[in-house]
Amino acid sequence: YYNSQRYWGRTVRAVAKPNAITADSVMNVLTDSAAWKFGQTVATLHATLSSTTPLHGSTVVGFITGNSKTIKHGDAGVVDYPQTIDATGRFSQNVSIVDNVGQWYRAYVKIGTAYFYGSVKHYGLELVDLGLPSHTLWANMNVGASSPGEYGNYFAWGETAPKTNYTSSNYLGGSGNTALNLVEGLNIAWTEYDAAHVNWGGAWQMPTKAQLEELNNPEYCTWEFSSEDNQAGFRITSRVNGNSIFLPSAGYMIGTSLTYPGTYSDVNWRTGSYWSSMQGGTASVYAWTLSWRFGQYSGTRYIYNDGNDPNPLGNYNNAQRYWGRTVRAVIRQSVAIVGDAVMEVTTDTPEWTPRQTTATIKGTLTSDKALTSGVTVGFLVKNHYYTERATVKTYHDITVTAAGEFSLDQNIDSDEGLYYTAYIKVGDSYYYGGTCHAGLREMVNLGLPSGRLWANLNLGATKEDEVGGYFSWGETAAKTTFTADDYSLKTNDGYTDLGSNISGTAYDAAHVLWQGGWRMPTESDFSELVNNCDLSYVTVNGHPCYKAKSRVSNAYVLFPEGGIKVGDELSNGYYWAFYWTSNNSGASDARRTNFYGQGCWDMHYDNRAFGLPIKAVTDR
Repeated sequence: YYNSQRYWGRTVRAVAKPNAITADSVMNVLTDSAAWKFGQTVATLHATLSSTTPLHGSTVVGFITGNSKTIKHGDAGVVDYPQTIDATGRFSQNVSIVDNVGQWYRAYVKIGTAYFYGSVKHYGLELVDLGLPSHTLWANMNVGASSPGEYGNYFAWGETAPKTNYTSSNYLGGSGNTALNLVEGLNIAWTEYDAAHVNWGGAWQMPTKAQLEELNNPEYCTWEFSSEDNQAGFRITSRVNGNSIFLPSAGYMIGTSLTYPGTYSDVNWRTGSYWSSMQGGTASVYAWTLSWRFGQYSGTRYIYNDGNDPNPLGNYNNAQRYWGRTVRAVIRQSVAIVGDAVMEVTTDTPEWTPRQTTATIKGTLTSDKALTSGVTVGFLVKNHYYTERATVKTYHDITVTAAGEFSLDQNIDSDEGLYYTAYIKVGDSYYYGGTCHAGLREMVNLGLPSGRLWANLNLGATKEDEVGGYFSWGETAAKTTFTADDYSLKTNDGYTDLGSNISGTAYDAAHVLWQGGWRMPTESDFSELVNNCDLSYVTVNGHPCYKAKSRVSNAYVLFPEGGIKVGDELSNGYYWAFYWTSNNSGASDARRTNFYGQGCWDMHYDNRAFGLPIKAVTDR
């Protein structure tokens, strides 16, 4: 039945290219790859215009460049490079590139006042933000490469120049493994032995073992076998923001032989092996790598340092330091170059106690050289963890003349609190440390599909591990005794009918007490939480809690164990954490969520007059 006889009747689904359609022809513009080599200050952008008929007179084509993957005419910061051509075919444009860091570009053809675009590509180095907890920015290509699909150079660990023969006898000029034992600690990042730092300069460095582990962590990134420029490798995509990098399976060098590289069509023996900046623990002849062998072993990846470790990769992946391997460079968002000094900023925890109206927010500046003049640091203060979601954000510049701690006093709402991020300012550019919170109440982003945010505290609590207040369902004040007689929402015939869902109403304790968009969670809110988080039973400050940790980040919320209050007695307080939902369950009951065991949960119901804790949510 798959026989495609031409006289049979079949359906048709149309497709379209980014064409410019005129009265007598169809034009198509394609964005081609750019020509550029590391260290060059000019890149040449290429594109191709085709048409179903010859061009009549001059046609306007060109390129636009900018800092966004979605660039188009009229966007802020976009630069236009128009030109005219009188025949179809390839056209090009030279653009300047500073410090090897390029931009996004796309070709276009202009018909009348309308623009028709080719695809968006990138020239030069790109700093890719994968939304990782360490705020690491990854390069889009290997050291020594000029495009993401190129292998780049091969380096023995601690050497900064490629060579043609990788042996133990010529390692580090013949000084062998003992030479690098003089390096302080086990980390060569930002030293004279760092291939990324020496070749690319600035704040670039070889990744640490921890940064490789973070990249390989399925909580943060997905890995998919892919190709770039017909070279096999892995496309690594952030679960947080969708950005990605490509690591080619470049193999490795032993002696004069390149071992196990592969094109996309190879079935086996596609190997990737990338150096870290870390020695291999106490085994000084090794160094840590991120390695894989796709095909025979289904793409298993290892953070690896020693051929003696039992794993299916076998001894071929023995990470001898004299072997030649590829390097993918990284930069931390917190690192800036000021003059000839490499500086880094961190955001520190505040000085603040509950109910104080002022918090001292803190940051720390470190530098590899003494400051010779004032450096601008400061704090970005905002009302949301993510700057783009903040409705209030203020920059506070501070001038410092020495590295070390800096601080700022801020007025604070003792309930909602504030978020702040320390920064270094160089010209119009900002380099950020992490984000901290000062205050009680915090919106925790667990990366849920709905975008819903959970409170870090229970209603009435001042710490995340405290149970807080106990509430009867539908009442908006905490109390200590819970009986049908003292339940305010009752009639002679039973309990007052409040509808099927009180979330966001005058009977919602979270909405009434906290306001500002906070509300009691529904059953479906709890279901989304547990279906997208890992549950575990933990002890925090001596208090047993159930921890719901995001599967896409390090964020979590705690549900302190507290049982149910009936009368003035606490029932089932051991190994149970019960929380009201906003949904009712008949005339006298309401739905509750139960956490129990070592990380289990279910839904049940209880008498509305009983006392349970409440954890709030918000859609802000």
